[in-house]
Amino acid sequence: MWQRIQTVWWLLGILFCIVILFFSYFNLSTIFILQWIFIGFASICILINLISIFLFKKRNVQKKLSLVNIILSLLAILIQVYFLDIQSLNNWIHIVGFQTILFVLNIIFQILAIKGIN
Repeated sequence: MWQRIQTVWWLLGILFCIVILFFSYFNLSTIFILQWIFIGFASICILINLISIFLFKKRNVQKKLSLVNIILSLLAILIQVYFLDIQSLNNWIHIVGFQTILFVLNIIFQILAIKGIN
Protein backbone atom coordinates (compact mmCIF):
# COMPACT_ATOMS: atom_id res chain seq x y z
CA MET A 1 0.00 0.00 0.00
CA TRP A 2 2.70 2.54 0.92
CA GLN A 3 5.31 1.27 -1.53
CA ARG A 4 3.62 2.54 -4.66
CA ILE A 5 4.15 6.05 -6.03
CA GLN A 6 0.44 6.76 -6.54
CA THR A 7 0.00 6.65 -2.76
CA VAL A 8 2.36 9.61 -2.51
CA TRP A 9 0.35 11.50 -5.12
CA TRP A 10 -2.91 10.77 -3.31
CA LEU A 11 -1.40 11.88 0.01
CA LEU A 12 -0.28 15.14 -1.59
CA GLY A 13 -3.80 15.54 -3.01
CA ILE A 14 -5.18 15.00 0.50
CA LEU A 15 -2.78 17.60 1.87
CA PHE A 16 -3.83 20.23 -0.65
CA CYS A 17 -7.52 19.44 -0.14
CA ILE A 18 -7.04 19.89 3.62
CA VAL A 19 -5.50 23.29 2.90
CA ILE A 20 -8.53 24.14 0.73
CA LEU A 21 -10.81 22.92 3.50
CA PHE A 22 -9.26 25.04 6.22
CA PHE A 23 -8.76 28.04 3.94
CA SER A 24 -12.45 27.94 2.98
CA TYR A 25 -13.60 27.38 6.54
CA PHE A 26 -11.69 30.30 8.05
CA ASN A 27 -12.12 32.71 5.15
CA LEU A 28 -14.98 35.07 5.91
CA SER A 29 -14.64 37.38 2.93
CA THR A 30 -16.00 35.02 0.25
CA ILE A 31 -19.63 34.39 -0.55
CA PHE A 32 -21.20 32.13 2.09
CA ILE A 33 -22.54 29.54 -0.39
CA LEU A 34 -19.23 29.46 -2.25
CA GLN A 35 -17.41 28.86 1.01
CA TRP A 36 -19.55 25.81 1.81
CA ILE A 37 -19.26 24.51 -1.75
CA PHE A 38 -15.46 24.55 -1.39
CA ILE A 39 -15.70 22.76 1.94
CA GLY A 40 -17.96 20.11 0.40
CA PHE A 41 -15.78 19.53 -2.67
CA ALA A 42 -12.58 19.40 -0.62
CA SER A 43 -14.14 16.95 1.85
CA ILE A 44 -15.35 14.66 -0.93
CA CYS A 45 -11.93 14.78 -2.63
CA ILE A 46 -10.22 13.87 0.66
CA LEU A 47 -12.58 10.94 1.12
CA ILE A 48 -12.06 9.71 -2.45
CA ASN A 49 -8.28 9.89 -2.05
CA LEU A 50 -8.40 7.94 1.22
CA ILE A 51 -10.62 5.27 -0.34
CA SER A 52 -8.23 5.06 -3.31
CA ILE A 53 -5.26 4.50 -1.02
CA PHE A 54 -6.89 1.60 0.80
CA LEU A 55 -8.20 -0.11 -2.35
CA PHE A 56 -4.66 -1.03 -3.36
CA LYS A 57 -5.64 -4.39 -4.90
CA LYS A 58 -8.39 -2.96 -7.12
CA ARG A 59 -6.56 -0.86 -9.66
CA ASN A 60 -9.53 -0.31 -11.97
CA VAL A 61 -11.56 1.10 -9.09
CA GLN A 62 -8.61 3.34 -8.17
CA LYS A 63 -8.51 4.73 -11.71
CA LYS A 64 -12.25 5.40 -11.70
CA LEU A 65 -12.08 7.11 -8.31
CA SER A 66 -9.22 9.30 -9.52
CA LEU A 67 -11.27 10.25 -12.57
CA VAL A 68 -14.22 11.14 -10.31
CA ASN A 69 -11.84 13.26 -8.24
CA ILE A 70 -10.63 15.06 -11.38
CA ILE A 71 -14.23 15.74 -12.43
CA LEU A 72 -15.11 17.10 -8.98
CA SER A 73 -12.05 19.36 -8.98
CA LEU A 74 -12.92 20.66 -12.44
CA LEU A 75 -16.48 21.27 -11.30
CA ALA A 76 -15.19 23.22 -8.29
CA ILE A 77 -13.04 25.36 -10.58
CA LEU A 78 -16.01 26.02 -12.88
CA ILE A 79 -18.14 27.04 -9.91
CA GLN A 80 -15.39 29.42 -8.82
CA VAL A 81 -15.32 30.99 -12.29
CA TYR A 82 -19.12 31.30 -12.24
CA PHE A 83 -19.08 33.07 -8.88
CA LEU A 84 -16.27 35.31 -10.16
CA ASP A 85 -18.84 37.08 -12.33
CA ILE A 86 -21.16 37.57 -9.35
CA GLN A 87 -18.78 38.76 -6.65
CA SER A 88 -16.71 41.91 -6.79
CA LEU A 89 -13.10 41.68 -7.88
CA ASN A 90 -11.64 43.28 -4.73
CA ASN A 91 -9.90 40.26 -3.20
CA TRP A 92 -10.53 37.66 -5.89
CA ILE A 93 -6.88 36.99 -6.71
CA HIS A 94 -6.00 36.28 -3.08
CA ILE A 95 -9.05 34.21 -2.21
CA VAL A 96 -10.47 32.32 -5.16
CA GLY A 97 -7.23 32.26 -7.13
CA PHE A 98 -5.40 30.45 -4.33
CA GLN A 99 -8.12 27.81 -4.07
CA THR A 100 -8.17 27.41 -7.85
CA ILE A 101 -4.43 26.74 -7.84
CA LEU A 102 -4.89 24.10 -5.13
CA PHE A 103 -7.68 22.38 -7.08
CA VAL A 104 -5.49 22.41 -10.21
CA LEU A 105 -2.67 20.83 -8.19
CA ASN A 106 -5.14 18.18 -7.00
CA ILE A 107 -5.99 17.44 -10.64
CA ILE A 108 -2.28 17.13 -11.48
CA PHE A 109 -1.73 14.72 -8.60
CA GLN A 110 -4.70 12.62 -9.69
CA ILE A 111 -3.30 12.39 -13.21
CA LEU A 112 0.10 11.36 -11.82
CA ALA A 113 -1.62 8.75 -9.64
CA ILE A 114 -3.42 7.32 -12.70
CA LYS A 115 -0.07 7.16 -14.50
CA GLY A 116 1.39 5.37 -11.47
CA ILE A 117 -1.40 2.80 -11.45
CA ASN A 118 -0.62 1.73 -15.02
